[in-house]
Parts: sequence; structure tokens; C-alpha cells
Amino acid sequence: MAIDSNELRKAILHNLVVNEEYCRKVLPFIEKEYFNDTSERIILEEIFKYYTSHNVSPQYQALKIEIESRNDLTEGVYKEINAFTDTRVPEVPKVEWLVKKTEDWCQEKAIVNAVFKAVNVIGGEDKKTSQSELPDLLRDAISTSFDKSVGHDFIEDVEDRWEFYHRKEEKVPTGLEHFDYILKGGFPSKTLGVIMAGTGVGKSLFMCSMASSLLESGHNVLYITLEMAEEKIAQRIDQNLLNYLQKI
Repeated sequence: MAIDSNELRKAILHNLVVNEEYCRKVLPFIEKEYFNDTSERIILEEIFKYYTSHNVSPQYQALKIEIESRNDLTEGVYKEINAFTDTRVPEVPKVEWLVKKTEDWCQEKAIVNAVFKAVNVIGGEDKKTSQSELPDLLRDAISTSFDKSVGHDFIEDVEDRWEFYHRKEEKVPTGLEHFDYILKGGFPSKTLGVIMAGTGVGKSLFMCSMASSLLESGHNVLYITLEMAEEKIAQRIDQNLLNYLQKI
């Protein structure tokens, strides 16, 4: 279902008023800078203030009372806001659809605003922002998202947990038969394994052996060490690949 930017902006503002579920999901992520129209910015500002104070979205009448108490409105802006508060729209039945549309719109507006700001900085019109801040500015705009979930919800994430329990784990073999037997196939893929042992026990020996085994099986290997010369590491890996066991 296609919807133009003007209709979407109005749908966002109206549903912030009439749809409590929608308001709770999107209001924390919407910035007034996303709206170019002054009246729409003021409406969003008043909705946010009301929600912050009462923890519910304002009804049209409450919103109208709050806005009428302001003394900074021009006649044109006041008329536009009145037209908004006098309009009644039904709730959108598919909340998730509107949430996704709103998220896409916010991402687009964040990127456009960041690009305009970058142009002003480079052009010298914005004296407050340094050019060194531009990468972070653009990165934050690109990463705009409504997904701020943290941790695991024991009840709501039960299906994900069930899928995790039955997922067949991909293993990376070490090349050492008994070690792979203990690990049931090797180290789990995309995990961090730590090899711990005393000095001279054989940590580097193990890692060189595993590196050579991974190379033989077609994997790419990055070996980082702060203890030995790279030539010595390469020599040990060559010895493993060539099955050359003479002590160096």
C-alpha cells in the first residue's frame, strides 16, 4: 500500500493521539527535526510533553487546550493546528504496518537531515560543528532504528529459545582427534575460545597446529601474536603442514 510523505506525516501525528499502542512504540524515536512544517513540530512537541507528564497519549481536546495556552503562535500556525485538532481519524487497524512505515520514514529523514547538515558544515555555514564530527553524524543517521531491545524476555522469547535448543551448531574442528572428541566436533562457529596454560606448556604449539589444520581445510586464518616473530610462527605452521616434527 503506497502512501506519500504528506499523508504519512499526518497519519503519524493523528495516530500518536488516537492510538495508544502506536504512540508507545514510536514516540521515543521521533524527532521534531523530522518535520519541516512549524505547526507539525509544535503538535509533536505538545504530544511529547503531554505523554511525558501523564504517560498516555493526549486526546484531541486535551491537545487543543495545551496548544491554546501557548503565546508563541502566529495566526497561520494557529489555524493549521486548529484544523488538525478539529479533524477526527480512526485508528489504523494494522499497527505494525504503520510502525514499520514510520521507522522507514524516520530513517530517511535522519539521513536527509544529516546530509544537509554535512553540506552546511563543509560549506562553512555551520560554524558550530567540525568536519571531524561528520562521520559520526552520518553513522548515527544510517543506524536510526526503533529496535532498542536489550536482553532476553523469558516469556515472550520462548519460541526463539526453542529454536536455539534445536539448532544444529556449526563446529570448527581443531584437527586434534581427541580434542575434537571432547568438544563434540570442535569450537562452535562465531564464538571466542580462550586457550589457557602456564608458560612453556604449549599454547603457541596448539594454535600453530590448529592454524595449519584450518588452512588445510580451506579456512582463512588470522594469527596475531605479540610474543614471537611472524617468521617463527610461519615456520611452525609450515612444519605442521609438512609434518616435519624436528625441534627448531
